[in-house]
Amino acid sequence: MIPVAVVALLPLAAPLFDAEQRTRGLVQKAYEHYTAGEFDKAVEHLTAAIKSSPDSAELWQFRGAVRAGKQEYDQALADLDIAHKLDPKSAAILCQRGVIRCTRGDLDEAEFDLIAALNLDPKCVEAWRARGVVRTTRKQYDLAATDFTQAIELDPKDAGSHVRRGDVRGHQQAWEKATADYTKAIDLDPKSALAYCRRGYARLEQQEYDKAFDDFNRAVELDPKCAEALTGRGVVHAIRCEYADAIAEYEKAVEHDPKCADALYYLTGLYALGTNEGVADAEKAVARGKKLVAAAPKAWWARQALAVAHAEAGDFDIAVTGMRKVLESEDLSHDDRETAVRIVELFLADKPLSSVIEE
Repeated sequence: MIPVAVVALLPLAAPLFDAEQRTRGLVQKAYEHYTAGEFDKAVEHLTAAIKSSPDSAELWQFRGAVRAGKQEYDQALADLDIAHKLDPKSAAILCQRGVIRCTRGDLDEAEFDLIAALNLDPKCVEAWRARGVVRTTRKQYDLAATDFTQAIELDPKDAGSHVRRGDVRGHQQAWEKATADYTKAIDLDPKSALAYCRRGYARLEQQEYDKAFDDFNRAVELDPKCAEALTGRGVVHAIRCEYADAIAEYEKAVEHDPKCADALYYLTGLYALGTNEGVADAEKAVARGKKLVAAAPKAWWARQALAVAHAEAGDFDIAVTGMRKVLESEDLSHDDRETAVRIVELFLADKPLSSVIEE
């Protein structure tokens, strides 16, 4: 499956090559394999084409895009570096390199490339969109919204930019605006499971639970393996106190995406603290909590959920050790830190969190 960020490369993957005639057949075969997801064969044909025309920036660019599709980012960047040297005025090459650097988390280098691309071509939609992703990752939400708005103005039919701007509106807690963006994305692309899914979450935040459930259902119809939508459907079930159904949805989400942190978090919590709901199972809580920490190793809330599960299983020493690691996190807010301290005090007294909730 092509990573989300690399989808932006697709419009750039079939340029009009200036290679010699004997190279054209190799390029055509490479493109056919690329669009079919047969990346190894595409690389093989492009490597042969590059041997025939080593000075073709387009060939190096194309092979870089294919390698990005294979998630071979180091090799992809090496190809794009050569392409850039051969054609330093190409905004498309800089944009592709910026997208890959963003995917790798190299945000400074990514933004440098994307700014350079926009200086060369202010109408490069992919560059505006990719820089919006960079700024969203940096939590520069106002700037990100501006970039996505620019991408939309340049390409009003781009459903993806509406989804991304909707995500930014969500970070800004502007749920009505987020819903409007997702709705526009659905109008442009009625088969976008992602747009339906994200609108479902926006409606959850507005307590429109029935509408949210309808959106999650539609997302699952379009993409039965959409873990995000299955998780959202589980949340609605939990809100309705339908806990067995909620667990079934979360487990299905994890089945399709073993690293779905949200689903694992909810599962850990329900199995750990769901005594009154009739779903408590400390052993399962610990098992899911361990998978949660593996899926989100830097998230303090993942470690806290696992610590709570260990305490419910009676492993208070392990629980206290886990909570002390939580307290080492620099991402804790003042309120979260105070809560964590109280949880540690409970565990030191050999009391699980459920003992307080039941009281």
